[in-house]
Amino acid sequence: MEHYFSSESPIFQFGIKSEVLSLFDKIRELSQKRPLGYRRVMALTAQEILTRLHVSTQSDQATDIEIEDACQYIEEHFKGTIDFKQYAESSGQSYSSFRRRFKQYTGLAPNQYQLGTKLRKAKQFLDNTDLSIQDIAHECGFESPYYFSRYFKATTNLSPKQYRARRETASMSRSTRRRDVEPSR
Repeated sequence: MEHYFSSESPIFQFGIKSEVLSLFDKIRELSQKRPLGYRRVMALTAQEILTRLHVSTQSDQATDIEIEDACQYIEEHFKGTIDFKQYAESSGQSYSSFRRRFKQYTGLAPNQYQLGTKLRKAKQFLDNTDLSIQDIAHECGFESPYYFSRYFKATTNLSPKQYRARRETASMSRSTRRRDVEPSR
C-alpha cells in the first residue's frame, strides 16, 4: 500500500474516468445491499481501482519523461530555430498531441517555453557578464537586438539596460552596507 499512498504524491490525478466511477458505485451498492460474499467482491473491486490508477500513473510517468526530454532538447538548442512539428513527428506523435501534452506538463506551448529559456539565459548574461545588449541578443538567439529589447521589456517591465543597472545598484548597495557594518581596525 505504501506504493499507492505516499507523502510525495498523496493524490492520484486521473481525471474523470467512467469505468473507475462505476467501480466506486459498485462498492457503494455492495455495501448497502450486503449480498453473500460482498466483502470479498468489495476488496477485489477496490484492488481493481488501485490497479487502474497505478496503470494510469505509469503512462503519465512515460509522458513526463518524453516531455522532460523535449524540455532538455529545448535547453540545449534554445538559440536556434526548433521545428516543433518535426520534433513531434520524430518522436512518433502528431504536433497537436505533442503541443497539448507539452502545455499540460509545463504550462506553456513549446515555442513559449523556448522564448522563456532565451529570456532566462539573457538574464544570466545580464547578471554575470558585461556583454553588450547586442551580443546578449545574439548569444540567446534573438532575431535582433531590437526584438530582444522589446520582448525583454514586455516580459519584465524593464529594458535590458534597466535590468542590468538595477542589479549593479543592488550590488553597490550591499557592498556599502557591508562597509558600514564592518568594525574599524
